Amino acid sequence: MRWLIKEPKIRTVVDQVCLLEQKFDSCRPIYQGGENIKFAFRLAQDEIDSQITRSAESCRAMNLKETCSICLEDTDVAQMLVVDGCLHCYCQSCLRQHVEVKLRLGMLPRCPHEGCDAKLDIPMCKKVLSPEWIDIMNRRIKESSIRVTERVYCPYPRCSELMSKSEVLPFIGIKLSQSSIKKCIKCHGLFCIDCKVPWHLNMSCREYKSLNPDPNAYATLKALATNRSWRQWVLSLDSTVLFTFTNNCSQAIWPATLAGGGQPQLSTTGFKLSPGESKTISAALPWSGRLWARTHCSYNPSRKFACATADCGSGQMECNGAGAIAPATLVQFYLSAHLEGDLDNYSISLVDGYNLPVGVIPRATWCSNETSPSCTTDINKTCPPELMVKQPGGSDVIGCKSACAAFKDPKYCCTKPYNTQRTCRPNMYSRIFKKACPLAVTYALDDKTSRTAACMAASEYIITFCPPKGF
Repeated sequence: MRWLIKEPKIRTVVDQVCLLEQKFDSCRPIYQGGENIKFAFRLAQDEIDSQITRSAESCRAMNLKETCSICLEDTDVAQMLVVDGCLHCYCQSCLRQHVEVKLRLGMLPRCPHEGCDAKLDIPMCKKVLSPEWIDIMNRRIKESSIRVTERVYCPYPRCSELMSKSEVLPFIGIKLSQSSIKKCIKCHGLFCIDCKVPWHLNMSCREYKSLNPDPNAYATLKALATNRSWRQWVLSLDSTVLFTFTNNCSQAIWPATLAGGGQPQLSTTGFKLSPGESKTISAALPWSGRLWARTHCSYNPSRKFACATADCGSGQMECNGAGAIAPATLVQFYLSAHLEGDLDNYSISLVDGYNLPVGVIPRATWCSNETSPSCTTDINKTCPPELMVKQPGGSDVIGCKSACAAFKDPKYCCTKPYNTQRTCRPNMYSRIFKKACPLAVTYALDDKTSRTAACMAASEYIITFCPPKGF
């Protein structure tokens, strides 16, 4: 029961308090006497001041801007993302474009900051990517975890699951002669792991391949790629390919490039890589040429650049269209325009001798050989004395010449009259190279025992010097 309040102003205040009570779920007003009113006003004023301060700080925070180091635009802090591990900051739009480009190139995205190697993980990328791109990123992560030579794709168009050879399920109850029949881990469809097609019932692999030459295999591959939008086939429409050079040696090396067939040289024709470093350059398709690495390089007192092995003689770090001087381990490429059915070809050549071990890994839709051509053995340790190249001022063997480069003899160089398959034969020196690197080209007409890899729609070739064991 309310009491009667005679003072009009007090009555008005009490009525307003009663109205406010109705707006709260719970409220218990405490009425104070006149002697305490100044303390009530002070508490109320302090609370109002604190709320105003917090509101102003919030407004300032909302108006804070930061400059994106990619687009150089001032962007609200709320629209900026910080990369975990390195704390570099970018706007969402630039980071999204960066990640999508890397994924299109078949690469896992890393921090765009120059020299930074911090990885961009799925939780962070979910803030800027659509679910479709996140699915692509998950596939890239799985691809990167499986060596190229271990990758298997389910040949059924509605599946095309990526698996490693160790993941592929065996088919129980098969005969030993049919050990190539396997089962997909996703759709459980049966397929031939050797022919990479659905299981050819009542037909051996040899019979199937004789009835289904490569052009038909390409058609099957295209149908799969179109159905599943495989990134490798999409890349067949791209006009560039990437070369990634990696130095796994214990010393610095100076990789070099040389374009063939009158084509323009790449953006760099020579550079330095310290141990553990990598560098990626692009080549416009079609492209052919050779890549190699120089060792023990320095500038002489007259500022002329020279290397003890594989020097190109330009007098500069850039080779500027000059080739390698023997001895040099060469990687030779013949890259197509990546039109439908086009193939890239590459090989390891020891025709000009040897200076470093090297291996190549392609990122491609399909390659003809399960084992990529490589030369991972250190031939310098077994080089005959007459072919040795020793470190200037020292006794360490840093290169091994070919017999042709060492003796200039036509029978070793396969020049007239030894320029035919019948007259140009393996020799005691080429056999040393062949024993160490069976898949490499070891003399000019070494076609029968060397291996030239053929790949379709490659997006990148990773060239590793001094590759680790098991490469």
